[in-house]
Amino acid sequence: MGRKGGAMAAAARPRHCAVVAACTGLVLLEHHRRTIMRQTTLRRSLWLCTLYCLLCLFCPDAAVAKAAPALPVLQAHMNDYAHVLPARGTAIEAQLKAFEAQTGHQVYVLTVDSLGDEPSIEAYALAVFEHWQPGRKGRDDGALLVVATGERKMRIESGYGLEDRLTDLESARIIREVMAPRFQQGDMEGGVADGVNAMLTVIAGKAPASEPASASQGSAGKPENPGAKWVVLGLAGFFLLFGLGMLLFAGVFGLLASVAVAAGVVMATSGDWRGWLGAVALVLVWLWLRWRLVAANVRKYHLPKARSKTLAWLKVLLFSIGFARGGPQRKRKGGNRDRDDSSSGSNNGSSDSSDSNSSTSGGGRSGGGGASGSW
Repeated sequence: MGRKGGAMAAAARPRHCAVVAACTGLVLLEHHRRTIMRQTTLRRSLWLCTLYCLLCLFCPDAAVAKAAPALPVLQAHMNDYAHVLPARGTAIEAQLKAFEAQTGHQVYVLTVDSLGDEPSIEAYALAVFEHWQPGRKGRDDGALLVVATGERKMRIESGYGLEDRLTDLESARIIREVMAPRFQQGDMEGGVADGVNAMLTVIAGKAPASEPASASQGSAGKPENPGAKWVVLGLAGFFLLFGLGMLLFAGVFGLLASVAVAAGVVMATSGDWRGWLGAVALVLVWLWLRWRLVAANVRKYHLPKARSKTLAWLKVLLFSIGFARGGPQRKRKGGNRDRDDSSSGSNNGSSDSSDSNSSTSGGGRSGGGGASGSW
């Protein structure tokens, strides 16, 4: 496992740290409201968040480290593990080396028989990109071409530094118009060679302007799950809406906690099924804590209870986002006001990151951009 397991664990650690920060924000927020909530409820929420943090920190890392041996080792610029380039592999390797010497851009090619345990070509290409790290460190100007012969799928993954040239639109065009027709004819070597030539031309800035977006969205460049990005943005907006309400009714501390939750959801949902499970857990824990908070405020402020369950849930939602609020605290008979004790905590987290680069790796990062296709 060695360097590969460490690299994969380091790549997954930022997402887990964001989830931990989100859970910490939840705990601190409810601890700040401890005068309204029961101490038993606070302890339960603390235990739930702590348990989830432990699961996020250890279980995903163990799973990723276990699956790390499935990732191929970076041998050169041209990595033909599927053995589909017996005649032109050496020429493509020399071409990629010369291009790096001339421009500084690292472009890697990988052919495999199967994606293994990865659920999609996108997840596999991103894992390989984060492990191999093509591109110069700090510039992130590398690219990766992955071809999986068993699944008949391919993907072009690009770094942040190439987003202005090797765009998703250009990657989709290369896959659809250059590579897919050759693959469909059974010419694997010609498809890979032509795809590499097109990528290098675009990266060097010599490619013609891309065709309009309406004409470029074919089946080859269409993402497998186009709605996932909007789901993530919707969840982030949902929690930020909570934060805006708390800015008005719970101070800056509530806003910071809500932003932490939103960041945790966005980072968690950027991964595989474990990220989605974590996002759902965050939502459930959040709604449960807010329900307890509203119920306590109903008793404290003597708010009228709704006769309908629908109206009751509507009141909970409006209270949570800040559009409904209990009345002011009433004075005691002795003239003294009720005292609210508030406490806040701080949580400093640190994360370690280790670079595991091979002899030709430059330390670049993926920008999440690219396009996928099949033949």
